[in-house]
Parts: sequence; structure tokens; C-alpha cells
Amino acid sequence: MNVDALLPLLHNAALLVATAVVFDSAPTRVPSQTHSLNSQLGHGLALAAVAAVAMLTPWVVVPGVVFDARSVVIGLSALFFGTVTTMVVVVVAALVRVSQGGVGALPAVVAMIGVTSVGLLWRHRLRTEQADLGPLQLWLVGFTTHVAVLLAMLLLPWPTAFQVLRAIGVPMLVIMPTATMLVGLLFVRRLKRERAKRALAETFGQHKVLHHELQHRVKNSLSMIVAMISLQREKYHNGETREALAELSDRVSVMAQLYGQLYQSAATTGGVADKVQIQPLLTTVCDSLGNSLGHDGITVRSHIDDVELEAGKATSLGIIANELTTNALKHAFPVRDSSTVVSADSQVLRTAVHQPASVEVSFSQAHGEYMLEVSDTGIGLPDDFSPPSSAGFGLELVHMLTEQLNGSFSFECASAPATHDSQANRTGAVFRVVFPA
Repeated sequence: MNVDALLPLLHNAALLVATAVVFDSAPTRVPSQTHSLNSQLGHGLALAAVAAVAMLTPWVVVPGVVFDARSVVIGLSALFFGTVTTMVVVVVAALVRVSQGGVGALPAVVAMIGVTSVGLLWRHRLRTEQADLGPLQLWLVGFTTHVAVLLAMLLLPWPTAFQVLRAIGVPMLVIMPTATMLVGLLFVRRLKRERAKRALAETFGQHKVLHHELQHRVKNSLSMIVAMISLQREKYHNGETREALAELSDRVSVMAQLYGQLYQSAATTGGVADKVQIQPLLTTVCDSLGNSLGHDGITVRSHIDDVELEAGKATSLGIIANELTTNALKHAFPVRDSSTVVSADSQVLRTAVHQPASVEVSFSQAHGEYMLEVSDTGIGLPDDFSPPSSAGFGLELVHMLTEQLNGSFSFECASAPATHDSQANRTGAVFRVVFPA
């Protein structure tokens, strides 16, 4: 090899790296795209462009006989991309070479066909995927494809063929196979990444299906527990026992509604749902409690911002709202019009007050904080009310869940002057839970 050949060979080596970069920077292929005609033609045109540029700076051995990196490009195209892509490369490269003319044009075209045949033979005879090819296998691919190039040179006139073979024998059987191996390893690395991405996508898809199924099963299991608690409640006549079971049923029902929303969200988006729209959850809790605990004349209103919360926080918030609303409905309102009514659940006698009876549940986000507020227009709080010392299990649960949210729990009595429609001052209570967004 003479010094004059050094610059063209270095230029061709740079183009071989460009070939690998073209392949490595292409979008990751999915199985439906890998074998599509448009994809194969696109790869063929990209590789043909690299081969054509390489042919513009060839190593001229004798007048009319030139060598460049197109044999490496064609061999790797046949091995990694298949017939259609390689035929595009060969057609473009053959047209360029024929346009250059010279005595080596015909042997060059034959050499391209030979390299293609050897590369495709390797592709179809391999007992392993291209992504699992090692350095030795890639070097052997380069060696055999360039043997085909040397054999094609026998089509030259004998004195010229002998001169050419003596000049190019070592580069073709040492340098070019090595170049094929190095660039091929870049291709192999890309294919391994594609395979890893596909495996990850399949694993994630299975995870989504399992997660979706888990949410569905949890929802059904919780609904079944609610039904079992309700059936068991009917067997008891003790008021406290029935009331405790009813409260337990409401708490489990909140979690069932939460998982129902997670299931619906996952079914709608096709993904893994780990967040919940809090508005429908709290609205359902308020409506359910209003229907089950609110006696005649009590209205339950809700003003819930359209906020999305993580599933864990949404569960805690739903149970807190359930406890505070239940507390207001059970204890804030005596029965209206001084009548005596016995509750079927609690057996508690209540005395009327002359004021509109309502419970309002609001949830909002402002200044980096969430705030849940449950207020009522009932009889207010006892003078000695001081949770948690005077609280029942419900408020103890509220305290515990508020701490889990890293929030704060507070309460206050509310009052308003008497109006023409009321004979007494309107009183009530406000319970408030604030936690960071």
C-alpha cells in the first residue's frame, strides 16, 4: 500500500463511521415497521448515499480500477437489512461506478453482486440473531465478502488483474474485514438496544394488564365486603352495633369507589392509573352520605375543585371527608319542629331547631396547599369539645390520616345573627384539614 492511498482510505473510514451513525440515529424500529417496504427503501437510500459519497474519493490502483468502502457498506447492508435495502444500495452504487467508466467498471458491478450474495447467504444461514453476532463472526463476514471482491477482479485483463490483486490483496483481506467488524459491532450494539427496549415495552405492557386487573379485583373485593357488612348489620338489633357496622361499611365503600375510579381511568387511557380525580370521588361520598344519613330537611352540598391526587392521598382524603360529613349529619342537627324521632341506627332522640339545615363539603387548592373543609349549620360544638380527648373513633381516624398527609386538623364554631326567617341565632361548626400539595 502506498502513501497516496492513505488519504482516500481514511476518508472512506470516516464514511464507514457515518454509516454506523445513520443506523444508530434512526428511530427505533418496531416489528411492524422493520419489514415495511417504506422502511427498507428509506434505509437503502441512506446507505446508498454513504456508498456513493465514498466512491467519490476512491483509491486508484491503476487507471480505470478503483476501490473504496462501498463493499463494506453493501456487505453490512445485506447482513443487517436484507434484500430490498441492499438492492437499492447496489443499484445506486452500480450507476455511479458505471458513470465513472474505465476497465474496472464491469468487475466492480460483479463484485457488488458477489458481496451482496455472500452477505445475504450469511444472513440466512446464521444460527443466531444479528444482535448476538460477535467480533469473530463479523470479521469472517467481512473476509468472505472481500474474497468475492478479489475473485471479481479476475474479470480484468490478466496483466492488469495480476497487478491489481498484488496491490489490493492485503488491504482487502485484512483492513476491510476489520473495518466490517468494527462498524458491524456498532450495528450490533444498536440492535441490542432495540431488543432491550422491546423487552422493556413488553414487560411494561404486562405490568399494565396486571395492574389493571388488580385494581378491578380489589374494587370487586371491597364491594363484596361492603355487601357482607350490610348483610351482617341486618342481623343485629342493637343500635350501637348497627351504627358501628354502618360506619365501617361507609369507610370500605370509599376505598371501593377509589379503586373503581382507578380501574375506569386505566381502562380509558390504556395505562397504569396511579392518580384520581378527587371531584367525582368526594361528590359520590357526599351524595351517598346525604341519602343514607340525612333526615328530612338536611341538604348536603359539595364544592370540589377539579384536582388530581395520588391514589394514596386520595384514599386518606376520601376517608377523612367521609368521617367529618358523617359526624356532621349524625350530631349537628336535632330533628326539626320539636318532634321526637328515633333513628333506626343510633336510637338517639333529637330536638328541633328552627334554621335551615345543611352540610357543605369543599375542597380547594391554593398557595401550594390543599384544604378540605366540612361545615354545617347545626347546633354547634359542646363547650368542653376538645379533640382528640373527647373525640370518638371517627375523629381519631381523621387525626391519624391527617398526620399521614403531613397536614393539620382544626375546628371552630361558626355563628351568624338571627334573620327574619329564624327565631334563634344560626350556629354551626367548621372542621378543616390542610395538607401540602
